[in-house]
Amino acid sequence: MSAYEDFVHRIGCIHRNAHGDGGDVIARIMSTCVDMLVDRGCSSVGTHPSAEEAVTQNLPLVHGESPLIHVYLHSEDKVGVKYARSVMEADPEAQLIVVSIDGCTPFTRKECDGGMVQFFTARELVNNITKHRLVPPHEKIAAPPEGTTAEQLPKLLTTDAVAKYYGWPVGSVVRVTRCFAGSEPIPYFRVVSAAIS
Repeated sequence: MSAYEDFVHRIGCIHRNAHGDGGDVIARIMSTCVDMLVDRGCSSVGTHPSAEEAVTQNLPLVHGESPLIHVYLHSEDKVGVKYARSVMEADPEAQLIVVSIDGCTPFTRKECDGGMVQFFTARELVNNITKHRLVPPHEKIAAPPEGTTAEQLPKLLTTDAVAKYYGWPVGSVVRVTRCFAGSEPIPYFRVVSAAIS
């Protein structure tokens, strides 16, 4: 079994299924990443024609233009500092997203704490959370509602799945629109805040 086939088998097991289809999981991650880059405002989004080549040669699996964002799929369970540094050196101008089975090591997270690289687990991206019917629409807005300051708004942590998906920076004001029992949509406002480590 090649290293890539072993990775496909391991990523196929993220749903606790011994015989999961890793190829399907990778395709679903790619689809979610394409949606994510479109939702982040990329003018054009493309995928690498071969997931195997992208993973084994450390090439972007999904890439977006304007803004320049590259998504890498790492074949190891956790992303180490060496891999993160190599990706940052290869793509110094791009915003980077690295997807792996178990995320990154604590030291890697600390090393990349300036927001240069965003880390996701495969489980976080196998389904697009923003399309789930129980997740209300979230929208970044320019300013808080009139008569309110951002400091008065409840917090939406950067570790929140939706905030992470959109990549909203700290201080962003977000409108969440909810409907209850068929009533009119009600807007709620949040400010994106850093998670306390």
